[in-house]
Amino acid sequence: MKLVGIMACRNEDWCIGLTLRAALMWCDDVICLSHSSTDRTNDILREVKREEGERLWLMCESSPVWEEMRHRQAMLDHARRAGATHIAYVDADECLCGSLLPSIRGHIDRLCHGQMLSLPWLQLKENVGYVMSTGMWAEQNASVAFRDIPGAHWAARNGYDFHQRKPLGVSWQDVDPVGRRRRTAGLIHLQFLSDKRLKAKQYLYKLTERLRWPDRKMPDYDLTVREYQQAKVAPVPADWWSPYHHIAHHIHIDREPWQLDECRRILREHPGIEVGLDDFGLNLHSEVIA
Repeated sequence: MKLVGIMACRNEDWCIGLTLRAALMWCDDVICLSHSSTDRTNDILREVKREEGERLWLMCESSPVWEEMRHRQAMLDHARRAGATHIAYVDADECLCGSLLPSIRGHIDRLCHGQMLSLPWLQLKENVGYVMSTGMWAEQNASVAFRDIPGAHWAARNGYDFHQRKPLGVSWQDVDPVGRRRRTAGLIHLQFLSDKRLKAKQYLYKLTERLRWPDRKMPDYDLTVREYQQAKVAPVPADWWSPYHHIAHHIHIDREPWQLDECRRILREHPGIEVGLDDFGLNLHSEVIA
């Protein structure tokens, strides 16, 4: 088995120093695509490249438009050229539970044709020591890895370019090795660690959807914020983080979210686009017109 991880990022210097190094602890190689990053993301990628050498492949995309499916397909093509037999997809704000490091490669190697490794999606809240224990986001699974199949591919669906985690072209069967032991292990998601970052990200999604796909019914991004606000938490088991203590200093939860400036840019360039959209109290429109 040659397991190649693929990870796309844009302005993720607040966490990618941790998440990329963590991915390299269980993937043979990782392909990382940096899209129009203007913070320290590219510096961090080069730093990790110096540490890992040929195990880390760097791609750069300078187009200002986030074409998520095209980016994923470009990384998949690169992984195939690098000889991948298995593919792992991990977002830049995700990290495998350390308790799964001894077993994860075995789970992936046992996948059959058309099977998708699915893990509980563990949403941290408030700080890295607490995980959501109630609500919609406490019950989600994330697709993580698959044995490569030639027909598997990522592509925009009728022009829509967001939120398609599984490749198209295959009727996937989910395999969840954690199963009934939910929330004991899985894929850690860092999205909810910062109130400001979460709200800025969801508001940017809304503005982008209205700009690019005005006739399409928008996902309920407001629900994501409400669920986050209402969710109760439970302590994180120590073994989720214990293998990562040496790289834990690479996460910076309070760093200013880049999505705020991107929202301001859209509001300036497209007056009125915000009408009817809840900005979760960010008050960015007031800043722009002041």
